Amino acid sequence: MLSQVTESTRGKYAAALGDFAQWSRLLQVVWSSLPEEPLDFLLADYILDGRDAGASLQAYANAVAAVHKHFGHRRRFTAAHKTLEAWRRELPVNQAPPMPADVAFASVSILQLCGHLHAAMVVLLCFCGLLRISEALQLCREDVILTRLPDGSQACILLLRKSKRGVADSEKVVLADRRVIRYIEVYLRATPGQPHAKLCAISYMAIQKHLLRLSKFFGFERTTFRSHSLRRGGATALSMQGLSLHEIMAIGRWAAEKSARLYIAKAEVLILRFRDSRLPEHARRIQLLAPLGERLFELKYI
Repeated sequence: MLSQVTESTRGKYAAALGDFAQWSRLLQVVWSSLPEEPLDFLLADYILDGRDAGASLQAYANAVAAVHKHFGHRRRFTAAHKTLEAWRRELPVNQAPPMPADVAFASVSILQLCGHLHAAMVVLLCFCGLLRISEALQLCREDVILTRLPDGSQACILLLRKSKRGVADSEKVVLADRRVIRYIEVYLRATPGQPHAKLCAISYMAIQKHLLRLSKFFGFERTTFRSHSLRRGGATALSMQGLSLHEIMAIGRWAAEKSARLYIAKAEVLILRFRDSRLPEHARRIQLLAPLGERLFELKYI
């Protein structure tokens, strides 16, 4: 279908499609074989990653147009188009609802109880480290460095193989919460492997399926959490704890202040609405599971 556009447009579409294909491969996804809805969500997540990294909107619009062309315009990609439109208007993107902190930690617990250890670790890293899903799934075991900071406190450093800005080995994430570090230590012992092996042996589509099930399990019938909900929820949790915008931008590696400010402000309102709308039985379920993750891991594997 790309042959039906002008040569210059065809070149732009091919370049944008190549970037999207490369990003999809990092997630172990063959985009061209996906049904319409999963591909729509994949495109929306791709756009979200580009937006908060300060990338060019046009390149992402070209990618969506190129995918449309690939399928002969037989697919709609509603979520992807809404995400692009929100970016154009510089509004907070609302296609990835923020996951509240207690729901994130309850999700870690239930995934662990069900034996989905890799999925539990992805949720923890994306929420606590503000990792993009592509960054979390690229991590190898040798990219996780347990060390001590100059002040003597323990830390876990995650060396990102390739950031959204495309520069290899240029960014790192430092985790300092002792509970998260302890969880990672036990996880590494519970899931042994070679240094070059993936830290979390799970695919993007598997994570999406787990998040869909968790949304229903915790009573969010009208809200489907997606992979970007973890990063957005983690950033919002830090804001609600009193961290400044610039501190959050440094942790999450945001490029544009305006984008980050809008991204977080609306998320705080949504999280408050989530809390207010919970049925009592769902609230009790979350309150029971949220603090269990660390203890469950230690009881089962030590």
